[in-house]
Amino acid sequence: MSLINAHGFNEDALKTYESIYTNSFFSIASYNSNVSNKMKSFSHSHEEYEFIIPYETIPILNYDNANYLGEVGYCYPVNPFTKHGIDLELNSNLYSIVVDRAYFDKLKEELGFKDRYFYTTFLVSKDLVNALSNLKINKTLSNVENVIKILIKDGLRDNIDNRRPANKYFSGIKESILFMMDNYRNPSLTVKDIS
Repeated sequence: MSLINAHGFNEDALKTYESIYTNSFFSIASYNSNVSNKMKSFSHSHEEYEFIIPYETIPILNYDNANYLGEVGYCYPVNPFTKHGIDLELNSNLYSIVVDRAYFDKLKEELGFKDRYFYTTFLVSKDLVNALSNLKINKTLSNVENVIKILIKDGLRDNIDNRRPANKYFSGIKESILFMMDNYRNPSLTVKDIS
């Protein structure tokens, strides 16, 4: 049950997911935004690894007290026990992949990434897209393992820590995004107004 709970901070959040597939060490959930059932803002942490893959831009993701735009084409990894969530009502579609920590660490070691952790977002590769498609069609153990191994290889290959302190790099970003969301219908909105 802890794998499923890692997708959201409470039962109401879990109800907003369109589909959840879970086995004993892996859970993947698809969230499709709709008007009647949107996920509310939240922040939480859990002992599992999580990978958030937006297929529409997420206005504000938060990770360890920093704010990000969740961009399409990127995977946002979450290390165990790291506070993360969303700052606004979720109006975007995404996948959330949660993997049991002990199982994931075992695979990391087998692949030669034992002492590495996720410090940066990474591009969603064609291999990952294909592996997720195969998993959707055929939920076998080998297809699950293939998805996890690709996440490990793609996310830990370079092991570059490009995180920046929130107050140094993201100063004003959140306010700018909120301003744009409130004023996007204004035809006279300019870059100068936003800045």
